Amino acid sequence: MITDNRYAIVMTSTDGLRECFTAAFNGLEMYSPGKIDVHLLASGIDEEWLKKLPSNYTCIPWKDIKDPDQPKRKGSGWEVRFYRYKYVLEIQDDYDAVMILDADSFIVDDLVPLFEKAVAEQVMIAPKNLRGIDINKVTLGNVQGASSPSFHCTPFVFPPKLHPWLIPELYKWGYEEDNGDMATLFRTLLRHDKHKEVVLTPNEQYVSTNWFFESVRVEMVNGLKELYNKDLRMSIVHGRWAMDRYVEHYLKEPKNQEAGNWYDIGKQNSDTFVDTIHWLNNTGPINWKVNESEESGKA
Repeated sequence: MITDNRYAIVMTSTDGLRECFTAAFNGLEMYSPGKIDVHLLASGIDEEWLKKLPSNYTCIPWKDIKDPDQPKRKGSGWEVRFYRYKYVLEIQDDYDAVMILDADSFIVDDLVPLFEKAVAEQVMIAPKNLRGIDINKVTLGNVQGASSPSFHCTPFVFPPKLHPWLIPELYKWGYEEDNGDMATLFRTLLRHDKHKEVVLTPNEQYVSTNWFFESVRVEMVNGLKELYNKDLRMSIVHGRWAMDRYVEHYLKEPKNQEAGNWYDIGKQNSDTFVDTIHWLNNTGPINWKVNESEESGKA
C-alpha cells in the first residue's frame, strides 16, 4: 500500500468481531474519508471480504507477524494486544502519527484533528481512566492490573518520530512482564518519566467506561450521527458496551447501583450503541457481511 496519508491506525482482530470493526471502518470512511490508513492484523477473516476493503487498508495475515520466540506463558490474548506494537515497529517511520485501537470499537467522529494535535503539539494522547490511580501517586509497584493506570492504552495516539524508543520498549516489557497492555504502556512511560507528558482526553469522548452514569444522546447532522455524553461529542466508543454479555455483567455489579437509575440509563445507552453500529454498517460504504446471504446480528 502506498498512500500520501500521514496518519495510521493499527488494530488486531479475528472474524468474530467483524461487525464491530467494520463499523469502525465505516465511521472512518464517513467522517474522515480516505485520510487515515488502516493496518489490520487479521486472523481467520474471510479473504474475499478483505479484498473488498479500500486501497488505503492493509491486511496482514497473523502468520506474518507471529513471534517465533514468544514465551509459552504468553497466550492468544497477549498476541492480540502486543502484536499491534510489534507491527507498529515496521511502519512507524512512514507516519507522522499512529493510533493503537481496539477492534471492538466504533467511530462516530472525524479523527483527523486528534492526529493533527499529536503532530502539531508533538504529544502523546490517551483517554483518562476514571478508575485509575492518580498520576501523581503512581509507582511501578502499584500500576499492575488493567484498571490501575491513569489512562487507557487505546485509543493511544503518538508521533513515532518523536518517540522512536517507545514501541521497542513497550514490546520488550510486555514480553518480560505479565501486566497486560494498559499497565505495560503506562509502566513503560513511567520508566522514562514520560507518563506526565501524555495529554489526557475526557473519558466520555473516547472510551466511555462510565457509559451508564449519563444518558447518551444522538443528533443527526448533515446526514451523519453525532453521539454526545454529558454534552461532550463522542468520537470512539468501546463496542463491548453494545454486547449483551458485557452489559449485563457490568450492570449487575452491586457497586454500580450507586449510580441511581443506572440500569435504565445503561440499557438505553447500550441500545443506542447497538443501533449506531447497525446504522454505520447499513449506511457506510463497507459491507460487513461476506455475502448478501449473511444475516445481520447484534454486535
